[in-house]
Amino acid sequence: MSSEKCFAIKSDIASKYAEMRGITDKEAKQRVNDVIEAMVLHLADPDVAGVMIRNTFTIEKTVKPARKGKMPVNGISYETPSAQKLKITTGKTLSEMLNEKRV
Repeated sequence: MSSEKCFAIKSDIASKYAEMRGITDKEAKQRVNDVIEAMVLHLADPDVAGVMIRNTFTIEKTVKPARKGKMPVNGISYETPSAQKLKITTGKTLSEMLNEKRV
């Protein structure tokens, strides 16, 4: 196994979708962009806790609290502000696919 990670990017997903549905790459890219845009808009909405695609995955907004630290070299104190982060949890179907035994 290669030590380099290979990530599927948006165009890879659109190409796979076009192949699955028998549509053009242009149409597939537009549909994928529309779904991603809808997910991002929901995640940016302060009234929404996250996005759930049942049995596949959940993207949940969490808050990383502010913290205080001290630089060991010179003893200067600093504080990092609280920030919103995203946490992904796999659903049952995706989890089973990821952990499927390959013979």
